[in-house]
Amino acid sequence: YDILSSVMEYVYTGSISITMELVLPLMQAASRLQYGRLFEACSRQLSEILHCSSLREKARELAVKSFSDVVVSKNFCELLLPELVKEKIFATLLALIHHDPFSRRVVGGYKNGERTSHELLAKVPLRLYRPANVCMHSIFYVLGGLTMRAGSQFTPSSTIYTLSLKTNQWRMGEPMLTPRYTHQSSTYLRFIFVLGGLMADGQLSNEVERYDTMFNQWEAMAPMPIAVLHPAVAVHNQRICVFGGEDAMQKPIRMIQVYHIRRNLWCRMETRTLKNVCAPAAVIDDKIYIVGGKERIVAFDFKTNRFEKCENMKARKMHHSATVVNDKIYVTGGRFINSHESVEDSDSFDCYDTTTDSWASVGTLPFKLFDHGSVPLVYLSDKLLPT
Repeated sequence: YDILSSVMEYVYTGSISITMELVLPLMQAASRLQYGRLFEACSRQLSEILHCSSLREKARELAVKSFSDVVVSKNFCELLLPELVKEKIFATLLALIHHDPFSRRVVGGYKNGERTSHELLAKVPLRLYRPANVCMHSIFYVLGGLTMRAGSQFTPSSTIYTLSLKTNQWRMGEPMLTPRYTHQSSTYLRFIFVLGGLMADGQLSNEVERYDTMFNQWEAMAPMPIAVLHPAVAVHNQRICVFGGEDAMQKPIRMIQVYHIRRNLWCRMETRTLKNVCAPAAVIDDKIYIVGGKERIVAFDFKTNRFEKCENMKARKMHHSATVVNDKIYVTGGRFINSHESVEDSDSFDCYDTTTDSWASVGTLPFKLFDHGSVPLVYLSDKLLPT
């Protein structure tokens, strides 16, 4: 009865008292009823009660100290499948390889931070309008978008094109479950997530798909609570965060939608701070930076669960792209309103330094671009190459 009363109080008031006697049965009830935030609150409370933080540090210290001895031992190679799943080893190694590659450059390679250049790669096999793009395992993915058919008709596509950065050649990948365009995409470990977008009938979708790069399979995941267009999307701590965007009536959505990847669950938080449309997001440490939509840039701090105001951009900009290299955010292209109050495409190439909270121009693009994508790459070679 106490558990049910506590859960009902949480549902109606948003507050709950978690005691040592109630924490375990409350966790069971929260898990059964799929109250994700209540489950996490119980987990944190139990962690504090049992002093799990210090225990976790000791376990980590022992694991790091003994890792080299364990992996070279004969017993490690003779572990049975019930004891050790090869897929988990593969996923763990991938996470290690892709963790902060710029600060872990290979000794003996070459890096020239002063010289910069633009290098043209092989063209996409088909002209696409508003596809999504990500990069994973040295492969660049272009997902969906609008394609032109006979009679100048545009048709949403489910086709996936992949570019190998080693061979500079394009191939077709496993198509998405549903054709779409103006959608968002993110990566986590070996998975690629595709969120929302516009369907063939022009309707705004809240559907979410996940692609497993290991098994070459797509599957439908839990849909977003609210369908939004042009939101800012970023991945942090096993969660996909969808900031703002606009609804089917082109009204700004002042909301953060958060997807827990391992639990396949969504939650949402309303906020008056957001009013971003066509503004990309970038992740540095424990902060997600939402770049543009207007002149401003704001950062969401996961430690404090609050937004922080950053130095404004030089001009109001939308439909641009942003990516992170060495803890700096590089913003390319986009569209802005000029002095004649008309929309103009941009070839700008700007850099935001998070340590000094300042903007600087680092040159121009070869072409004026908008609604494009950009990804950071790590190129390792035995030759001296500009980076």
